[in-house]
Amino acid sequence: MNTRKKIGALAMTLMMLFTVTACGGEAAETADDGGSSGEAVTLLCANAAAPDQAVTVALENFVEVVKERTGGEVIIDLQSNGALGSEEDTVESAMMGTIDLVVTGSAAVSGTIPQYCVCDFPFAFETPEDAYAFYDGDFGQQLFDIAAEYGLIGLAYAENGFRNMTNNVREIHTPDDMKGLKMRTQSAQIYMDMMNALGATATPIPYGELYSALQQKTVDGQENPIGNIFSARLYEVQKYITLDRHTYDSNIIFLSAESLNKLTDEQYEILKTAAYECAVESREINNANEASWMEQMEAEGVIITELTSQEHELFVEATKDVYKNFVDIVGEDVVNAYLQAIGRA
Repeated sequence: MNTRKKIGALAMTLMMLFTVTACGGEAAETADDGGSSGEAVTLLCANAAAPDQAVTVALENFVEVVKERTGGEVIIDLQSNGALGSEEDTVESAMMGTIDLVVTGSAAVSGTIPQYCVCDFPFAFETPEDAYAFYDGDFGQQLFDIAAEYGLIGLAYAENGFRNMTNNVREIHTPDDMKGLKMRTQSAQIYMDMMNALGATATPIPYGELYSALQQKTVDGQENPIGNIFSARLYEVQKYITLDRHTYDSNIIFLSAESLNKLTDEQYEILKTAAYECAVESREINNANEASWMEQMEAEGVIITELTSQEHELFVEATKDVYKNFVDIVGEDVVNAYLQAIGRA
């Protein structure tokens, strides 16, 4: 059995122990009694989001909640703004156990765990509530079960928000308006395939280089949640925002399976509950502030276009078959379960 499989087996075994204990059955204590010694346990947490983004604000409260509920026995060392490396690197570090907690988008996870690319299939959700039901339901847990095989214990799905397109050339109302545009995407293939299906030319560029790429006109536009566009001040180098809401972007909170033995059963349950509360808070912050962020960007001269239902349907139609490119990678069973979960089976 290779190392990754061993980690996965350990993760699943420990998760079963936690479940049995929580349900009132008899089970062995967590592998390590470190938490019961009274000594504080420090968990290193990698977060790519900027300090003023919704998920970071919620995570800062999460840190305080965990400290308070564990009586100071669990301390979370939150490192935001990509301080510990790229999202892909921190995901790998969490799998290896060199980082205890990682908060990341699904696109960064899908490079190692391909099933997570279903989270980025375009136009899956019409409302935030649709996305919450999906992630907090059976399919979200199914993805967590898969992640456990790779050494990651899923705690909760926080929010980054719906992704929207911006550009410097023209207002976008239909896919025809995308033709000839060079659009920055994430490196995940699903985003490149979606953008190409819309008629644009997909150009992957690291997020840290995005502002300068737009400023220097290396690309015409990009796509990101409103919170990211506002926080990174992309509106300074982009004239048009199109509210197409093509993908709901979650921020997934993972605990390294290697870090489970640092916690008692009780501490783990506190961590898990607090993580879900953090996810809910991130959603509330995002929903409460998105309109204000757009108003401030409009005041800076940005033109924001809200698609009509007919225009939106043209984007859905143009990208409806993109997911088929990933059936062999993800697995037909996972894709079918995904389609059923979003009501398209």
